[in-house]
Amino acid sequence: MPEYEDLDDSDYDDSYDGGGCYNCGGRGWIVLCIDDLCHGMDECIHGDPPDPCPVCNPKGEREDAF
Repeated sequence: MPEYEDLDDSDYDDSYDGGGCYNCGGRGWIVLCIDDLCHGMDECIHGDPPDPCPVCNPKGEREDAF
């Protein structure tokens, strides 16, 4: 198993499309609202915008895949 804690930003490929991202499912954005209903709908019903996925979209430059 690879040791991920030894990686830095230069170890990531900027062309990664995030299709297999374990954190966001490839969308590139995640819902951080504390309401479970918002997580189930994959959008916040309170008007909070989605946040960039820290795994595959840390700079927030990718378009939403959905």
